Amino acid sequence: MSPERHRAMPVVAGRRVRVALAVVLLSIAFAGLCAPLATSALLASGAPPGDGSTQARADATRVLDAARKFYGSLRGLQAKSTASVESSALSGKVEVQLEVGAERPNLLAVRTTVGAGSGDVVCDGKKLYLSMPALRRYTLLGAPGTFGQLSEQLPTLVPGLDILLGLLTGRALGDSGAAYIHLGMEQVAGAICHHLQQMGPGGQMDVWVEDGAQPWLRRCLRVQQGRAAGRNGRSGQSARVDSTSTVRAAVLQEFTDWSNTPPPRATFTIKPALGLNKADTLYPTAEEMKALMRGAAGGDAEARPHPSEGLPAKPFRLEQLGGGTVDLSQHLGKDVIVLDFWATWCRPCVIAMPLVEHVAERFRPQGVVFYAIDLREGTERVASFVRDRHVSLRVALDPRGEVGDLYGVAGIPHTTVIDRSGRVAHVHIGFREDLEDVLGAELQALLAQPAAGHRPADKPAHNPAGGGQP
Repeated sequence: MSPERHRAMPVVAGRRVRVALAVVLLSIAFAGLCAPLATSALLASGAPPGDGSTQARADATRVLDAARKFYGSLRGLQAKSTASVESSALSGKVEVQLEVGAERPNLLAVRTTVGAGSGDVVCDGKKLYLSMPALRRYTLLGAPGTFGQLSEQLPTLVPGLDILLGLLTGRALGDSGAAYIHLGMEQVAGAICHHLQQMGPGGQMDVWVEDGAQPWLRRCLRVQQGRAAGRNGRSGQSARVDSTSTVRAAVLQEFTDWSNTPPPRATFTIKPALGLNKADTLYPTAEEMKALMRGAAGGDAEARPHPSEGLPAKPFRLEQLGGGTVDLSQHLGKDVIVLDFWATWCRPCVIAMPLVEHVAERFRPQGVVFYAIDLREGTERVASFVRDRHVSLRVALDPRGEVGDLYGVAGIPHTTVIDRSGRVAHVHIGFREDLEDVLGAELQALLAQPAAGHRPADKPAHNPAGGGQP
């Protein structure tokens, strides 16, 4: 079976869907896109060349050998990572957040976020689960027996995964045909690191490895360049290709919270997210991609019923910004509820927020409960945004995206309306200019319905700290 090459992207209406699918296409076209990272300045100029002396190469080899020996001695590990992806084929940067857990011989969990859309890579020892929310699909494969076998199947699945598997299995990092050189010592997030650089035919790769007894990988930069076919040549024939046909991509990835102990076994539990359909492969056919692009161009996300509509709403408990706890079970079966899933980086969410606030001001006196649920962001960042924007909605924090997964959130803004019987009545995905009118009419109709008079008996999904698995 050929390797699955994809990046999980949020499914949202209009332009954001097209951006999501563009990233998927880039991942398929460029096998190494997802292990790099960068900023606009890096895309424009790249990193400076280093000293290619024999000593510089020997120093780099020594550092890499120590790192491979260290990682090879670990029974398991945990880490977090944030990557910024840029490409000439994308408008702006895309941020990817990862949580990684591994235990030998073949247990692996990579929880991936691109904004609010999560894509998981999970191997529980028997099955391998891969999801691609951009295409609303997932697949289950037989589990490879070792990390080495896994690396052959998933070399570029998510940012940094090929690098991690390279360390765990002793493979070369980057272009195996090019040597690394040692550029010197630099500080990364308070850690003194060796800066190593490799220049190869496909671009450049820089890694920063912590100095000392635990040579953790702290940062990775990969800048890659590919060429689209020119008028008189195939892909890769650059003599007659115009410079505008060059596709340049880069990824800058930071690794934090390393631990040399395996995560809890529950980390490797396979649980497909709501709204994803099982498929034989994540690799889309040409016809499937054409259909998806037609749908993205038409912005038809609202035309398809969301899988959660008509189902009982899931109770949960989350930390509330500013203190306290949001416990949805106190309202289910009694109140009309609006859950607005959002993030500070999401421009459509920011535009839609005042519309939701206007509706809240109108219907809150009638007993409608509103919560703005921020997905996968830190408390300080959300608090600063809420303070600067004077947001009046009650904000709940979902730092791991677990409640978002419960409600099948594959892209934001995502608004869920729950009726008095405790069932999901309406779901709106993406920004729409008439949201205030549409949402107001829906709430007015739901308030006119009699209360069902029962409260669901389900227990909350996780504790107030938001740390449990849904």
